[in-house]
Amino acid sequence: PGGNAQDVMIATRASRDEPFGQPVVLPQPINAPGEDRHPVLSPDGLILALTSVRGGQQTGGLLIFTRPNPTAEFNPTPTVDARLQGSWSVIDSFSSDGLGLLKTTMADDVETITWHTRTADSPDWSEGQPLPAPFDAIQFGAPFLSTDGNTIYYHSRSLPDGQGDLDLWMSRRTLKTP
Repeated sequence: PGGNAQDVMIATRASRDEPFGQPVVLPQPINAPGEDRHPVLSPDGLILALTSVRGGQQTGGLLIFTRPNPTAEFNPTPTVDARLQGSWSVIDSFSSDGLGLLKTTMADDVETITWHTRTADSPDWSEGQPLPAPFDAIQFGAPFLSTDGNTIYYHSRSLPDGQGDLDLWMSRRTLKTP
C-alpha cells in the first residue's frame, strides 16, 4: 500500500459493532522513507508513538506525535524525547490515564523494560525506572499494562513451568503492608 518497507496504517469503524474499513496509510511525516513500526495510541487518542528507522539510521528511534483532540490530525512535527531514546526502543503500552508508559529497549540481544511517567500539564517523560525483580532477572518482552494498572502481561522464555519456547505470562501488583 505505501511505498516504504514498513508503514503505519489506520483502519476505522463507525462503532464497536461495525466491521473495520479498509486500512489507510497515515501521511508523512508519520510515515516517511524507511521503516515505521510498533505504533501505540494512548487511551485518550491524543498521543501516537512509533519506532522509526529513518535517514540511514541503523537502529530505531521513538517518535511521538500529538494532537489536541481525537478527531484532529496529528502534529506534523514529532517529539523526540531523549529520555525515551535508546537502541531499538519500542513503547509497549500506555497507562489508562496516559501519564505512564512501558518501554522496551533492545541492545546486544538484551531487552530492558522501563516505566516512564509524566504529569498532565507536561509532555516531558521521566528518565524511567527499570522494572524491579523478578523482571530484572528474566528474559521478557512486549509488556502490556491492564486498565487498572495492577496487572502486567508479557512473554518470556526463561520462566519455570513454561509450556513452550515463548510463553505468555501475567503478574499482579502486590501491595506492600506496613
